[in-house]
Amino acid sequence: MTIEIESLNHAYGSQTILREVSLTVAPGEVLCVLGPSGSGKSTLLRLIAGLEPIQAGRLRIGDSEITVSQTVPTEARRVGLVFQDHALFPHMTVAENIRFGLKGESEERINTLLALVELTHFQDRYPHTLSGGQQQRVALIRALANDPIAMLLDEPFANVDVALRTALRDDALGALRKTGTATVLVTHDPAEAMLMADRIACLVDGRIVQLGTPEDLWRHPAHPFVSLSLTGAQLISGTAMDGQVATAFGTINSSPPVSGEVIVSVRQSDATIIPGEQAVISDVRFGAGGNIASLRSGNDRLLIETDRTDLTTGMHVGVEFDTSSLKIFPAK
Repeated sequence: MTIEIESLNHAYGSQTILREVSLTVAPGEVLCVLGPSGSGKSTLLRLIAGLEPIQAGRLRIGDSEITVSQTVPTEARRVGLVFQDHALFPHMTVAENIRFGLKGESEERINTLLALVELTHFQDRYPHTLSGGQQQRVALIRALANDPIAMLLDEPFANVDVALRTALRDDALGALRKTGTATVLVTHDPAEAMLMADRIACLVDGRIVQLGTPEDLWRHPAHPFVSLSLTGAQLISGTAMDGQVATAFGTINSSPPVSGEVIVSVRQSDATIIPGEQAVISDVRFGAGGNIASLRSGNDRLLIETDRTDLTTGMHVGVEFDTSSLKIFPAK
């Protein structure tokens, strides 16, 4: 069943947290909500789960409609919750943790759930004897045990070692796909969003600034946060006038023409080091695609991929931009 979110607004006192948030999550879809700390991601999950009352807007979870005047308690919403701290009962075994809250379910059901995440032989173990990744797998299938309409995952892999994170994401995706559950995953990790999401909603200052598939957002970022987070770009400031943008690293031709204060999104591969005096090389390091030169001009910094081997710290250079790849946004 589907999750529908329409025009949600939320505030704590005088501080507005969410502004006109509208989203739809289809059965079997994984929607990642990506945003910086304080953008409202966790508040959105709490509203869907029923841990916060709706102040304005509407929610529909399956057949249940929730508004300001019509509420549905958390236990009746059929949502599964998974947080980064696992929240397993330490005095219960793995099987007992999964069984908790189930009504009349057989051992076969528990074994089926354990098999989803390859933990069949761990049912009699206690949480403290499991690795962090294994504990998070148990938390996931415990949340799936009651066949929820919606799964809500709040930074579920944040406390897992980097080496285990990829495997855990794959296990989680496999389990969610098999159950066909509509899933909302909150994260501040762009790589996690790109790897797990069918679609990504970028939340900045309580607003959805862009929504689309990972590929759409990577190819066509429509906001500085999307460029910075999902494409690996850098942001430099500039002033646009008469079809040109003046930056600390030189002038960029703008098409279509823009005017006023702007932010230019530049990938490391979008610029070339040429003879000149606009910038000074402050460092050169090895990177996956060759050398990465760090340039400074005033207070601004720019990283450029280069195969040149003659660059040294303190050298004055110029910069040539590939304008076909740049994104230019109005400064706010």
